[in-house]
Amino acid sequence: MTTMTMTAPAVKRAMKTIGLGDRASDLLAIFDKMELDRRLAKSMAQADRGVYISAEEFERRLDEKFASGRYGIV
Repeated sequence: MTTMTMTAPAVKRAMKTIGLGDRASDLLAIFDKMELDRRLAKSMAQADRGVYISAEEFERRLDEKFASGRYGIV
């Protein structure tokens, strides 16, 4: 995830400082899974409420992002 990419070095450094440097990758993997689960729950709740966009609209938005050079996930 974008946030984890930015904080991964800090997490690794902190884990090394407390003597758990070899487990930093495990912790980061857990954080990634938690974030994916959070996003899935949010998407499922939106779908249950009927809040969604068509595949065509998604493709149009994605094409616009690539054309403008904005690749980040929002």
